[in-house]
Amino acid sequence: MSSDARSAAMRKGTLASVSLLVIFLAAWQWGPDLLGIPTFIVPPLSMVAREFVHAWQFDHLLFHTAVTVGEVLAGFILGSLLGAVIGYLLGMSPTAEFALSPYILALQIAPKVAFAPLFILWMGFTVYPKILVAILIVFFPVMVNVLTAVRTVDPDLINLARAFKATRSQIFWKIEFPTSMPPMFAGLRIGATLAVVGVVVFTLHYSVTAFKSLADPEPGSTMSTTAGTSFTL
Repeated sequence: MSSDARSAAMRKGTLASVSLLVIFLAAWQWGPDLLGIPTFIVPPLSMVAREFVHAWQFDHLLFHTAVTVGEVLAGFILGSLLGAVIGYLLGMSPTAEFALSPYILALQIAPKVAFAPLFILWMGFTVYPKILVAILIVFFPVMVNVLTAVRTVDPDLINLARAFKATRSQIFWKIEFPTSMPPMFAGLRIGATLAVVGVVVFTLHYSVTAFKSLADPEPGSTMSTTAGTSFTL
């Protein structure tokens, strides 16, 4: 495809994307009213925009957004590093993979948010439980992709490298590591999305729980104080 044809395709794609956005925003603004949907179920765009401006000016929206972004980044980076390291180790050691696979599979099947009460019990209403949930969510797609990539390396390449007296580290850095890059980045792409979902769901769930505790605390209990801390975080 020539550069002119590529530029024309990009312009058409951009125009179609902008048109879809305008249609979506228009439907969001006037659609609920035309369909008789109450505003407390689907608020129109203008109401959401007003609340956003109010939250930005008076509710420290920027600060809380920065805290959430920091939690997501911390969980994503740590989970990615841990998943990549474990994936490479298991890929290079069939014995370790055979020994640890049942436990990794059991941990992968379990819903990650279900670990949240334990993390809160251990660490309190702080940012650390949310970071741990993000680490668990990011860990598995990265680890599985890296492990699969290392396991599917062409054995003829490895045998050729061994024939030329390549060491184990040279085989890893020259063959296995470059081969695993595309699957690993695919896992990172999935993990980045899941990290955001995990942190936001965790925050919303336990903020609502804390709000209920604030609304009806037990007499003489300290739940209202800890709930308020969770709601703020």
